[in-house]
Amino acid sequence: GFGPDLPSLTAAVAGLGLQDRVILAGRLATDELAAYYRLADVFVMPGLKEGFGIVFLEAMASGKPVVAGNRDGSVDALDNGRLSILVDPHNAAELEKNLVGLIEGNHPHPLAQNPEALCAAVSAQFGFQRVSGLMVSSLRPWVFGEQPATDEPPLADSAASSPGASPAFRVVVVTEFTSPYQIELFNAIALSGSCLLVVVYMSDHDTTRHWQRPSIAHVNWIVSEGKSIQWEARKSIQDADLVVFNTY
Repeated sequence: GFGPDLPSLTAAVAGLGLQDRVILAGRLATDELAAYYRLADVFVMPGLKEGFGIVFLEAMASGKPVVAGNRDGSVDALDNGRLSILVDPHNAAELEKNLVGLIEGNHPHPLAQNPEALCAAVSAQFGFQRVSGLMVSSLRPWVFGEQPATDEPPLADSAASSPGASPAFRVVVVTEFTSPYQIELFNAIALSGSCLLVVVYMSDHDTTRHWQRPSIAHVNWIVSEGKSIQWEARKSIQDADLVVFNTY
């Protein structure tokens, strides 16, 4: 992609004389990503501050083994090393050993040289069918009124007490900013009509990212736009049946 590190990275490549070996591809369209992953032998990103790592899933779903760090959210994306290789980001020798094994085709990880099995394992763990099922099972008690056992008496709902009334379940999500992944998810939930969804975004953008924001097709309040919006957002939270506080 692009960003503030691009000039220093370009200079580092030139300084090491690696212009004929390093390609800085720039920003890619989503429908081009799979083709780029398939050109690779291995995807390497052993970081220290990764929250999860969608790119790991994209690479493995393209049949490519991954080398990731064992000190951050990458561990979750690789399912504790079951799906690909975790290394200590501070251990250069460990990183080199694993890369050589992958490139030479003799790495002991059971999925390292089996792209079909790797793709299937990632899809089974993180694919839409499983993840949506987990979400449904978590929300079902709340959405369908099957409240978990509690010592507290149920709250009276004036609308529900009216004959024939069937009020929609009111969900508010409070999150950081309008990232494309979140917008697409919330648009789909709103379109499904399964609940009354309101999303409270704290800001309309993140200055460190250069995303193209999709159209927002769900009820939302962007708190940074002013005090009147803050009041509306607070009222939505007070009126909700379920409030989800999320960090991107």
